[in-house]
Order: sequence, then C-alpha cells, then structure tokens
Amino acid sequence: MKDLTTDALFLTKYAPKSLAECAGNDAPREEMRTWAAMWETGKAQKPLLISGPSGTGKTACVRALATEKGWLLVETGADALRDKDAVARLYGLGSTGLFGGKRLLLFDEVDAAFDRGEVPELSRILKEANTPIILVADDSWNPKLAPVRPYCKLIDFKSVNAGDIKRALAPIAAKEGLPQALVEEVAAAASGDLRSAINDLQAGFSSVRDRKRVVFNVVSRIFKAETVREAMTAGNESEVDFDLLSRWIEENIPAEYDDADDVARAFDMLSRASLFRARKIKRQHYSLMKYEIALTIAGVAMAKKRKYAKFTKYAFPAYVKALSAARINRAALKATGRKAGKAFHCSSRQALESLALMGLPTEEAAFLKLTETEEKVLAGLYPGAKR
Repeated sequence: MKDLTTDALFLTKYAPKSLAECAGNDAPREEMRTWAAMWETGKAQKPLLISGPSGTGKTACVRALATEKGWLLVETGADALRDKDAVARLYGLGSTGLFGGKRLLLFDEVDAAFDRGEVPELSRILKEANTPIILVADDSWNPKLAPVRPYCKLIDFKSVNAGDIKRALAPIAAKEGLPQALVEEVAAAASGDLRSAINDLQAGFSSVRDRKRVVFNVVSRIFKAETVREAMTAGNESEVDFDLLSRWIEENIPAEYDDADDVARAFDMLSRASLFRARKIKRQHYSLMKYEIALTIAGVAMAKKRKYAKFTKYAFPAYVKALSAARINRAALKATGRKAGKAFHCSSRQALESLALMGLPTEEAAFLKLTETEEKVLAGLYPGAKR
C-alpha cells in the first residue's frame, strides 16, 4: 500500500474521464452527450432522471460527463433532499462555478429520498431548472418519484453485458499485472454488475502466495509496533490497498492479542474507524480517510498494553475468502443454468428449478456435461439435486 488513499481502489483509480471511456449502455450515454451539448449551446434542457440496476455505471457516467465537459460537479446524496433549505442552497449557488464554468448538480439515490414524503422544493427547482441537473435512481417508476418524474427526461440503464465488462476489465488487469484468465472469470460471473466486477477483479488477485507473504510481514510489523510512527510506516509500505489490509488486521486481532482488554480496545479502534469511513462516503469528504487509516493501523497497534513477542500465524481474511467463493459459485451456477436451459429448451432459471425438483441423477449430469464444481454448487443449493 504505497499510498493509503482512495486511489488504491480500482473503482477510483480507473474511473472513466469521459463518456467514451464508460462501458456498456451506448444509447443512454449518447442521450447524455446530446443533452449536455444542448446545454452548451445555451438551450436549457429538462433535468435527467437516470435509472437502472445497481453497478451499471449510472453515477460513474455522470461524473465522467462532468469531467469531459469541464463542468463543476456538485454532488449530494438522498439525505440532502429531505431538507428544503439544503436543496435551495445547492440550487442557489448559481448556474456557473467560481471560474465561470457551468455547474452540474447530481442528486444520487433519489428513490431513497422520499421515505418521509414529498420534497416540494426539489420539484419546484426541477420545473424551473436553468442549470444542468441529473437525478440517479434504481427505478424511475418507483411511486415515490411521482412528484419529480413529470419534470425530468428519463434515461434507462441496462445491465452491462459480459463482453463490455471484459473490455472494461482488460486494460485494468494489464496495468495491474493480473492474468487474462481472471478477467474472463470475473466477467462471466458479474451478472451485469460492472462495479462488482471491478471490485472482484481487485479482490481476486493472482500471486496469492507472494501477496500473502508481503501482507503477513506488514501485519506483523503493525501489531508489533511500539509507536504510532512504526505502525504507520509499516502500513504505508504495504503493497495491498487499505481496504484489504484493514481486513487482515480485523481478522487477526484475536490471534495476536491474548489479553481480553487489548482485544476490546483494538476492536473499539476499528469501530471508530468505521464511523469515519461511513462519514467519508456519506459526505463525500475523502479527507476523513486519514482518520480512518490512523485508527485502523496506529489505533489497533497502540491498543495493546505490552508488545507480544510470540510468533503468530496470521489467517487470510474470512470475508475476502467468502467473496471469492461466492464469485466462483455464481459463475458455476450460471454455467449450469445455461447448459441445462439449452438442453431442456427453456430459460436458465426454469432449468435450475427443474433440476432442483428432479434431482441430478448420474446420467443427467453426464448429459449436461457438468464439471465437478458445477455439480457441487448445484447440490449445495438444492439438496434434492444430490445423487
């Protein structure tokens, strides 16, 4: 972890800088480009209401559009929409930024903003919009969005197909030195969720043995550190990103610390770090990450009353293992559904339901040409499929 910042996350490090760099949803992206071009000619347009499944790149495309056009992006989440004054303040900043550039207002997760009723102020602002505004939601036809829908142009994003996901992951893998086989595996198991695919690519790194050895040494130095400087230096020299390092620390606190009070204090530091993480994400104030890092690394290191001289065999984070296993299981189940659907001339879902009811005799498995992994996954999900 050479640099403990959000740049260590692939999602941030390789965020698209233009709509052309975004993956999938070609037609919706073209609509966004046309909409922005009309604003640039001075012709005011209806605000956009972009909706679609999670992980399809809705918010990433909005950010990329702002970067591409050189517009100042003013981004806020659903909570601000419940506050009439906050919405008015955001809109009242004017249609241009400090240096004359156009401003783009982004209201994310708007379908979560109406839990407590309508927001008339937002509806008024959308109706009278004289600056580019984009709203992002999972479902534009959610009844909660009825007050704002008439004032918006609707754009629907679809799940990203495996081919587009593969094309998006390939350059990232090339720059990070990850194998093409991992790209193939992650793209096949992504189920149209590009964001999860990028996270899976980062979590499913190759060279596991070398990576584990490096992390083992870093984690040991953090736990054995007797000063804040020693702990932070060890963390800064890690080759893995902060999120993964924090998982290693969390997993191995009980293994390193024998004293119950030391364990309690260490986990208390992690809980405080998680608060700063939540605030960082909610408020989009990434400067708060320094407190999250300090509490996770130095806080845990200083939680002990004494240095433990024993040798500790650190364990790989169970959470990351579970993510990896889930990814493999999803891929295997999806492959089984495709094979069975093709053989039974029905959809993958119907085929899997049929297999769950009828079991999986030896001859059926042979007929479908299931791999050992596919058989095990199917048997694990549907006990009736056990032979």
